[in-house]
Amino acid sequence: MLGYYLQLALRSLRQNVALTLLTVILVGAGVGCFTFAFTTLRVMSSDPIPQKSSALFAPRIYSVRPDKPNPPGWLPDSLVYRDAMELMHGQPGIRQSAIFSMQVEIAPKDHPHFTAAGKAVNADFFPMFEVPFHAGSAWTRAEDKSAANVVVLSAGLANRLFPEGNPMDKDILVHGHAFRIVGVLGAWNPLPRFYDVWQAFSAPEDLYIPLSTARANEIDDGEDSSGCLSPTLGTTKANHYSALLNSDCFHTVLWVELPTKSAAADYRSFLLTYIRQQQHLGRFLGTPRIVLQNVRELLVWAHVVPNEALLRTYLAIGFLFICLVNAAGLILAQLSRRPTELSVRRAMGASRLSICWQILTESVLIGCLGGLLGVGLAAVALALERSALSRSAGDAVLSRLTHMDSGVVLAAFAAGAATAIIAALFPAWQVSKIPPARHLKLQ
Repeated sequence: MLGYYLQLALRSLRQNVALTLLTVILVGAGVGCFTFAFTTLRVMSSDPIPQKSSALFAPRIYSVRPDKPNPPGWLPDSLVYRDAMELMHGQPGIRQSAIFSMQVEIAPKDHPHFTAAGKAVNADFFPMFEVPFHAGSAWTRAEDKSAANVVVLSAGLANRLFPEGNPMDKDILVHGHAFRIVGVLGAWNPLPRFYDVWQAFSAPEDLYIPLSTARANEIDDGEDSSGCLSPTLGTTKANHYSALLNSDCFHTVLWVELPTKSAAADYRSFLLTYIRQQQHLGRFLGTPRIVLQNVRELLVWAHVVPNEALLRTYLAIGFLFICLVNAAGLILAQLSRRPTELSVRRAMGASRLSICWQILTESVLIGCLGGLLGVGLAAVALALERSALSRSAGDAVLSRLTHMDSGVVLAAFAAGAATAIIAALFPAWQVSKIPPARHLKLQ
């Protein structure tokens, strides 16, 4: 039966090539535009760690003061360094890691020096975020305490430094100091990068070292932080780093793992207690604010999905609807030229349902052709976007943001078929209810 309807559909479409091509182009343009917008939005709005996103929290504290120029409702994206350390020491029984970014100089043997991006973290960072390892493992909590010169490399940096050998337990010069390689990461590139929301779609880090080691070697992110330092501090190179750690500059992110609601409630109570203790010491003079956000809440707060991506998707949906309406008009115009043919089929015993099936089969065929065209158009648009973004993101990020996987391709075909079917429903119903005698009398 399906083969019979396909034969009728192909015969009918060949009789109206111009209208068929125009309908396919309309459906393809709408599906391609939507597929292009949806591909990027799907990655940007995805849950980067769905198995634990409700159990990982980033606490933040801010004291609202009348003399502060910040707008109402403003909240920092990180903590003051000393607050992060105090909070970690106050809750030793849970997984937690402070994080701050750094730019370090790598000095390979017999090769030019180069700058690499990294993170200074605690040992709990790796099990807490379920970071996979290709070789070795993370350092221990004991090495955290002793500020050991150990490093975990990304797979890309390990291949760059040791293209033909095993990097484990070898030393590399980082920031002028010898660091022993204890681990090499496997494939790990969560997008969005939830633990650093302001670099959510940047290239992944090259290396990780203990936070205590970064402090001992005075390694920071290389940015100018003098604006938030006291005028009497940080004026010389010798005391700048110490002044930064003891300042009120917000540059340290803290993540804690709280697997249950009761654990999250207890931690919130701990934050309130900490604030009261600090107020007795003369800190937090204004009205303190506490925020304890899990992964999804933090991504929403930080507007990780840019407004441009949302607007582009809304416009794509609107364009798809316009294409659907116009496709319905073309299908109706095409069917309006065939009343005699359809009336003869009705007079020969074809039911209204059979006529509907014939028209819908033609529409599905048009939709599949439109879906194929839409996939091609979306692939071209994604290639252009990949070229435009190549200056600001790494290859691993680009491949995720601009890659159409099999699910997206199938969704494009389904969208094309669904678009054509929806567009043909009303014309099919209109044509099938026409009494065949009306047109047969005119012949």
